[in-house]
Amino acid sequence: MIRPNKISSLIKIHLLLFLFLLHGVLFAEDSLESFRKGKNRVSDKQAVYMAKKSVETYIKENRKIGTPSDLSPIFKLPAGVIVTIRKEGTVVGCMGSIAPTQSDFASEIINSAILAASGDYWFPPLQEKDLGKLQFVISVVGKMKKITSSSQLDPVHKGLLVRKGNRSALLLPGEAKTPEWQVYQCKKKAGIPQNERVEMFIFDTVVFQEE
Repeated sequence: MIRPNKISSLIKIHLLLFLFLLHGVLFAEDSLESFRKGKNRVSDKQAVYMAKKSVETYIKENRKIGTPSDLSPIFKLPAGVIVTIRKEGTVVGCMGSIAPTQSDFASEIINSAILAASGDYWFPPLQEKDLGKLQFVISVVGKMKKITSSSQLDPVHKGLLVRKGNRSALLLPGEAKTPEWQVYQCKKKAGIPQNERVEMFIFDTVVFQEE
């Protein structure tokens, strides 16, 4: 049985995906290029530090951290962000938004990291004993491009979002090796029967992580 807070998280994510696609609030391609140009070892470390510190503080003290003041300029840009948390190589949380919900990149990281640690309905909330074993990957989500055929899929380099009515789910680039598996997993995550037709959107990401 799904707990109420998990149902709430699921509904929230579906509404965000649906509304952003319905109203065309899509992240501009030239903005994604700004993140490509601004990405370096320093920005990677800063992004990962914020995600890690956000989760640690939330779990230990039940509060959200403030935005650090000495950040690279790209952290002031708006961005749709998805934070993936792995524990010893295995995904234990993945949450965020395909378009900006906060004022800037830094705030998106903080918010999405907390959601990934505590609000992903696929996984139990992380606990203090998990800290120190976690790895963080921050993905800035680019513009959604609607496609009409699975022949246009490129699961290694392009993410996929599928939608049917108010049900939506996505996989990030590289999370599937074949187009068939990418579509199958998106439908499964969204609770859409495999034999039903869906709207499909592909997208690019810029990834921040520590080497």
